[in-house]
Amino acid sequence: MQLSKIKLWQHHRLNHFMPFEEQFENVMKLKAHGIVENIGVSNYNAEQLRRAIKIGGTPAQGGLVSVQNEWSPRSRNNAEVREICAQYGIAFLPWSPLGGIDNSDNLTNAHFSVFEEQAKKHGVSRYAITIAWHLATSAQSIPIPGATRRESILDNVSGLSVKLSAEDLAALNDSLPANVPLDELLVPQPPFRD
Repeated sequence: MQLSKIKLWQHHRLNHFMPFEEQFENVMKLKAHGIVENIGVSNYNAEQLRRAIKIGGTPAQGGLVSVQNEWSPRSRNNAEVREICAQYGIAFLPWSPLGGIDNSDNLTNAHFSVFEEQAKKHGVSRYAITIAWHLATSAQSIPIPGATRRESILDNVSGLSVKLSAEDLAALNDSLPANVPLDELLVPQPPFRD
């Protein structure tokens, strides 16, 4: 089977030696040449996202349709990126959306006791509650948990049916641990032209 056009191309890693604008313009050429239908980006910060929108446009203008950044109860470094996504109708695809829940080496279970309490209250797992938390905190959010076992996939999907009340959501947000810094692999950033 041949694919005539890639439906979504996610530009995953920036080259920190090449100017940012040149990289994004090259990605947009894939769309201009008909190789891809939609362009998404990954690991962009707020300023990079603003510049990408200026270069390529919003979804309504046939431009950028998605941003895939890390976001979880443990790692919340992209709040401004999520706000920009909401403003322009760009899908936000959090990678490692369960990262804070299953990372017991770095976090104590006490940090997530409220997630456990909410899971019991709603009759689902803490993973499903985390998916529900993602959906309740951003209308643009489409979490990508990366589950490989059928049971895990079904468990994560059960979070779609959980309706968190304002009180539930406030309790979860109030229980979040201190934000962890960006992964050191994502810290080097390319220069801007101006």
